[in-house]
Amino acid sequence: MPAESDDCPPPVPRSRTLLVALTGSVLLWLAQPPVGWSLCAWVAPLPWLYLATKPVLMGRRDYLKIWLAGAVYWMLAVHWIRLAHPATIVGLFFLAGYLGIYLPLFIAATRMGGQRLRMPLCLVAPMAWVAIEWLEAHVISGFLMGALSHTQVDHAPLVQIADLAGAYLVSALIMLVASCLWELVAVQPVVRRRLEQSELPVVSCCPPGVRVIASLILAVCAVSASWWYGQWRLAQLAPADDAMPKRLALIQGNERAVWVPDPGREQRVMETYLRLTAEAKQKSADGELDLVVWPEGAFRTPLYSCTPEVASTIGAVELMQMESAAPGDLQRTVEDLGAPILVGCDRFFHHGTEGSMQQQYQVFNAAVAVDRQGELLGIYDKTHLVMFGEYVPGGTYWPGIYNFFPIGGVTPGELPVVFDIEGTRYMPTICYETVMPHVVRRQVVQLADAEQRPDVLVNVTNDSWFYDSSELAMHLTCTRLRAIECRTPVVVAANGGLSANIDVAGRVLDLSQPVTNQVLLVDVQPGGHASLYLRYGDTFAIACLAGTVLVFVVGIIQRRLATQS
Repeated sequence: MPAESDDCPPPVPRSRTLLVALTGSVLLWLAQPPVGWSLCAWVAPLPWLYLATKPVLMGRRDYLKIWLAGAVYWMLAVHWIRLAHPATIVGLFFLAGYLGIYLPLFIAATRMGGQRLRMPLCLVAPMAWVAIEWLEAHVISGFLMGALSHTQVDHAPLVQIADLAGAYLVSALIMLVASCLWELVAVQPVVRRRLEQSELPVVSCCPPGVRVIASLILAVCAVSASWWYGQWRLAQLAPADDAMPKRLALIQGNERAVWVPDPGREQRVMETYLRLTAEAKQKSADGELDLVVWPEGAFRTPLYSCTPEVASTIGAVELMQMESAAPGDLQRTVEDLGAPILVGCDRFFHHGTEGSMQQQYQVFNAAVAVDRQGELLGIYDKTHLVMFGEYVPGGTYWPGIYNFFPIGGVTPGELPVVFDIEGTRYMPTICYETVMPHVVRRQVVQLADAEQRPDVLVNVTNDSWFYDSSELAMHLTCTRLRAIECRTPVVVAANGGLSANIDVAGRVLDLSQPVTNQVLLVDVQPGGHASLYLRYGDTFAIACLAGTVLVFVVGIIQRRLATQS
């Protein structure tokens, strides 16, 4: 290390690494609900970029402090996990600790690319950030709330680029601008003197003044191009004047989950939703309802089916009663309502007669639709399950593990389903399926390949677990981005809220109040549009991941060669 001159301040002590990293975490949290200061997202990465260009080579303790700062961000952002059940506080610490790993990975990749490989910061930082977001969405079943892109969802022109490469492209834009802003910060005298002390200096292929001007031009051009594209797409997607919308009733109850036996709860929930459905019929007296939607699990009569072997052990009358209970209740509801209905319910498949309940039954989190004549149109079984919410790892092989958790094992479905109701195709999604970009995109593409391209996406969910917390807004934000990526309108029926009507541009046209019983009558313009994200999926994000892995591999090889020499 070169000797420091007397007039140069010493490098920032390692004890401040945690404080610097925490500053970025707090700024990003302020940009997310419930605070929602979206401008903070553009400067939140600056402390992390400082660490990525820090002159002192960082060791394990530094990265441990950065991990802690990342974990703190997630503790703040998803604190509401603890509200679902007393035991979920364990899940909160587990999730925050796991997701916290990605911040030191980002800084390590950015340092490796910028200092070891001499890559421009405005290239390596966005690439590394997109890579970690893609990993968050895929590893351990995936969790992609609280992303950078989610902070800008209320700026409609800015987020329309999500239809090009997914919400990942919006995150890349924010990190690109932050990297350009860092170039402005880095030329300040105090910061510059610190950075010049490094044995591995930050790339300086041109004079600082030129680099600053170039960075500012790049940032302005990137934001301007994104804004222009968004304005152009918004004008292009405007509905025609003669378009015929569909009138939907989104039924929102506020029935809390209970963990103690409550014999009257099932009947009470059904009565609440039947009453709200009757209210929807009265409100729409001047027009016919095209569809009524109940949230996840709101229809409390479960669908039942069994194997022939199990059927042979059950009396014919009892079997008929069990199999016809849910279809019969649905048919009577439709007859009273005079409109088609789509509901969330439980589905049980009885396939064994020995062992525990988990060994005898497969339980599905399902959605079912019935037409105006009372005919069952189809059943959709949720395909993407929530870890520790619907299943516990290893539960398939060791069913006894569920004795230690307040949940039962849910079986995933296999394929997406579209309900064709009077000429309009509705594709159901359940709960957190809309949190993962690739899940919704894959389902839309599979149906389109089968010439059943959905006209409307329907998300049925139960978010009452989290009361009136920021989870409601964060979940809705994810769903809005799915509407943009797939260029398909989305309606949300949520027990506990937030129920919403979202257009193809991700704009909320109608929104319910949280934690209240409410009927939301909405007019939906059906019909999907083409998007590059539907065609190419996560190609951009995967390319960023491949580039980041390559940075690590080449950087490690270079370091070993330098050590040997």
